Amino acid sequence: MEKKELFGPDWRIINKLGEGSFSEVFKVKSMKNQQFYAIKMLKKRFRSVEEVTRLPEIMCLRALEGNPNIIRLEEVLFDSKHNCLALVFELLDENLFELMRDHKQPFDEKTSLLIIYQLLKALSIMHAKNLFHRDIKPENCMINKDTYELKLADFGSARTTSDTGPFTEYVATRWYRAPECILTSGSYGPAVDIWAVGCILYEILTTRPLFPGKHQLDQIARIHNILGTPGREVLSQFKQNPNSQINYAFPHRVPQGFRSLLPNASEGIIDLLSKLLVYDPNGRISANEALQHPVFENIRKQERNYIASHTNIPFSAFVMMNQSHTTIKNNVDVSPVYQDPSPLGTPITFIQQAVMSQVEEQKSDSNLGVEFLNNQNQKPNNAVPSKSILAESKPVAPSNLSDSRRMTIERIKIYNQQHPAKMSHAQNRKVAQPSLHFGMPKVVKPTVLPQIRVNPYQKPSADVIKPRMQGVKIRFDL
Repeated sequence: MEKKELFGPDWRIINKLGEGSFSEVFKVKSMKNQQFYAIKMLKKRFRSVEEVTRLPEIMCLRALEGNPNIIRLEEVLFDSKHNCLALVFELLDENLFELMRDHKQPFDEKTSLLIIYQLLKALSIMHAKNLFHRDIKPENCMINKDTYELKLADFGSARTTSDTGPFTEYVATRWYRAPECILTSGSYGPAVDIWAVGCILYEILTTRPLFPGKHQLDQIARIHNILGTPGREVLSQFKQNPNSQINYAFPHRVPQGFRSLLPNASEGIIDLLSKLLVYDPNGRISANEALQHPVFENIRKQERNYIASHTNIPFSAFVMMNQSHTTIKNNVDVSPVYQDPSPLGTPITFIQQAVMSQVEEQKSDSNLGVEFLNNQNQKPNNAVPSKSILAESKPVAPSNLSDSRRMTIERIKIYNQQHPAKMSHAQNRKVAQPSLHFGMPKVVKPTVLPQIRVNPYQKPSADVIKPRMQGVKIRFDL
């Protein structure tokens, strides 16, 4: 069967985005609304609707619905004929790993903290609902390459704190695996997510992984080389449920400290890293405590202003807009650059676009854009082109920066008019309910499941797991 037939006539496959041990991900286009989405096809077979509703990934996503830093689950597709399950998600540009790879240089502290703040916001909500992710890594942090808006994804390994352990030992990717995941036989909790955040923060600042271990013994040795060998009290806690493959007779190592690794970093960054990467999970800072760290003081202030402004742009774009406003006043602009389509066009930063959009559309809500224009040395000399002229004529190279701003405003307005669904979703965003007790999903197209004899699940061979979605489908409203 061809790939275009996998999900039925409602979806057209554009290309394959990736494949892991448990799923394949495709970029698809909906034939109903012409929008693009990401479909995650699970390789496991499911015997009934009840088994699907009990899937931890679906339960977690439903519990976290409405959080701006959690990937949005749009639809659940279940083929009862072939026992195939597919999850439809919103589509984002790329993941954090790809962003760092393409950036090819370390990010500045302001951008790094903005990314980490959003990740901590997602984990704060998760941990408050007694959930923890267990696989925090750059590949699972989807991000908008222009606004740096972050959304946490891939909840296939997520568990609740009420689950009876021990958990799987080889959870998380090795480089971001906390010491308790390596040294114990599954005795760990939400603190493993915090450890991974510390590893990611260092990687954003340096473009290098902090603990790139080749195997678990090498991984723990690299941790000891930087943090030092843990004391007897910490090791005694791990020995209550030890990993039998690990010899606890570690050679003594003196802590290296993060200052030697990041000589140019601010004191706030060093202090935050030292609290995120504590060997003892009981002494590790929580997500809520990390969000209140002094290094995030400016971002917290911007968050309060963002809530008061009632703007529809992402929070990350709002923060960067303010940072750009301050930077331009000092004649140093380090924000991402948008290149005008015209060959002779003047480069315009994405943040300048956002500022000018706010000036035109939300003058009554915020004075930030007005201040931005008033503080420019160059005053507008020409009249603002009409919408009809800009919409019908070919792109013209702007003669000066003020013309570029006006053209950018018009382009943003046209873009917003062409994408009303995004604006509507932002305005009508649901609030997540603090509960994990779900009933049966609403069945849009109720059907009678075929009476098929089902054997106990075994890992299928490659030719068996190829999904075929032409059978009966049941869809769930989320």
